[in-house]
Amino acid sequence: MTRGRIIAVVVLTVTVGGYVYAQPKSAGVTFSPDRAGASYQNYLGDDAFWNMDVAVDYGNCVLGQGRTPGIRAAVGYNFIVWKAVSGRGESRIYAGPGATVGFAPDRKHDNGGFGGISGNFGYEYDFPSSITLSLGISPTLGVHLHNTDNGMQLSTYTNGLLWAFAPHLGIRYRFGNNGRKFNDILGDLKSVSAMPRNDGNNGKRAFPRFTYGIEWSYIATINTVYHHNFRAEEGFRMNEKGSTMMYASNGAILAHAGINIGVNCNLSVYAGYAGLAEGYAVMPVSLRYSWLFGKDPSASRWLCFIGGGCGLHAGDDSISYTGRIGGGYRMSLSRSIKLDFTVSYQCSYAGIPFSDIDGEVPADRIRRNDNYLSAINIGIGITL
Repeated sequence: MTRGRIIAVVVLTVTVGGYVYAQPKSAGVTFSPDRAGASYQNYLGDDAFWNMDVAVDYGNCVLGQGRTPGIRAAVGYNFIVWKAVSGRGESRIYAGPGATVGFAPDRKHDNGGFGGISGNFGYEYDFPSSITLSLGISPTLGVHLHNTDNGMQLSTYTNGLLWAFAPHLGIRYRFGNNGRKFNDILGDLKSVSAMPRNDGNNGKRAFPRFTYGIEWSYIATINTVYHHNFRAEEGFRMNEKGSTMMYASNGAILAHAGINIGVNCNLSVYAGYAGLAEGYAVMPVSLRYSWLFGKDPSASRWLCFIGGGCGLHAGDDSISYTGRIGGGYRMSLSRSIKLDFTVSYQCSYAGIPFSDIDGEVPADRIRRNDNYLSAINIGIGITL
């Protein structure tokens, strides 16, 4: 290679690298009823961006198809079809194609590789605090390769269709050169903050009176205490007690609505869908009391909470009970939009089906079925 070609390659590399580095970027996490993982976005000017996501795929666990999650990776090229900039931030609607590959179980099939084409459609909002929130869908149309008694078999990736319209929440931090748009926003905010005001909140309350939002949780069950009394198939009575250390993954998605009681207290009702054990999910309703530390409701601050309620199991209309106690950190994105990170201890009581040597024990032979499940609950949510 001649000296001139070497110089040309170096110049081209530096130019392309500098261009890529100069583009706005963001990295963070995504949460969905069927998966959770890391996300990276790189903007290509003002009209498009590409994304790369790597996630743990637990959709089969939520559907009761097994307890072992899989893994998936996706890339996409997205076009910005609408955007609006204001003094509070920037809004965008995007859509575009992509590709997904992974290794996970599928409906009625064991672990196997899958891949296919995917699509992205969603909404993003950029806060001046360098936080971006997004809500969208990523349907996948693909195939699943798995092993059977007759050898390897290729079939439609059914879970990709079942979760096609499951919404996913993205939370990312922006870095790199964000260009004119955020400099303009920050300048607008500084100008607004410098204007004279009639009071500290321009006539508004320091915090909203009513709150509502959504919360995603990962539930790691670590212990089960059980007492089973039942009639065996041969006719004699069986009585089993014990405690089992374990690790089982479940998830929950809850909507909530409540009221702020002063600067530090909040009382909210939570309802949604939650998994308690393999193949056993409930629709819970609970009441939660939260205490937020500090005297400034517009600032980020620590919190603690306690709550409890009951849940209905759709399969047999049985009732379960759950209590939680924990704490977390509330990040203030604006006066009325907060991002919550929580960790808590969860204890649940439920009549989960169990088996003996002859298989699952039917309900008409069960006299007592007590199960107490201890779990660690890790959650992330948005409160408005």
